[in-house]
Amino acid sequence: MSDMPDDAGKIPDCFADLQPFVEYWAVPTMGERIERRVSCDYDEIVRFYDAGIERLEEILDYLDQYSPDCLPPAANTLYELSLGLIQAAIAVELHQWPCGPIATYPNTLRLLEGRS
Repeated sequence: MSDMPDDAGKIPDCFADLQPFVEYWAVPTMGERIERRVSCDYDEIVRFYDAGIERLEEILDYLDQYSPDCLPPAANTLYELSLGLIQAAIAVELHQWPCGPIATYPNTLRLLEGRS
């Protein structure tokens, strides 16, 4: 028997079209999100970005109904996915590549702690 709730890794049904991106992009820390971005194939980043960016305002409106400290599991996963979408936006809108052209990360910079 699993210790994880049935809805672990799920997002609200109204965002079901974004569910395929959850496993990769909905991670809890900024360091993990950056690592996902710089390790991902650019075409996959664009696919996620294209699917999610038009829904970002809707996602934020949905999350606004909850206190940030008391998100239900599916809403928390959606929140983490939206933060992953921000990383995808950095790649698409700023760099047109997974990381910046002169960025040293992840080669010489390691985040030890910080805000998620």
